[in-house]
Amino acid sequence: MTEWKLCQGSGPKPKELDATSSRYVVYERRNIHEETSGDGDMQATYWEYEERTMTQEEYAQYKSITTSAIMQSISSQAADILMGIISDQRTTQVEATIMQAINQQTADIVTTIATMNMGG
Repeated sequence: MTEWKLCQGSGPKPKELDATSSRYVVYERRNIHEETSGDGDMQATYWEYEERTMTQEEYAQYKSITTSAIMQSISSQAADILMGIISDQRTTQVEATIMQAINQQTADIVTTIATMNMGG
């Protein structure tokens, strides 16, 4: 893989990753922005960006490592989300149990009061 270098180009906006325009190398670009030069009616616009190249073999390894890292990140995020859902479900179950206990105690108190009023 080569070092990053500053490049300029005209035409359509360059792709951040170009694995198809060359059979031998893959172009990776970053910080792509449009520039203007010249004065008045003689202005020209062009793209300026940083670019590095890698062989098709290097790209295959890079893609494999990147995909693996992304999958690990997704797995970690999914586990965090799942644990949050489980925690929310447990909280909901605990809240429901507490509410049932409160309702039962309230019913017992009402029954006791009613019994006392009937007997007295």
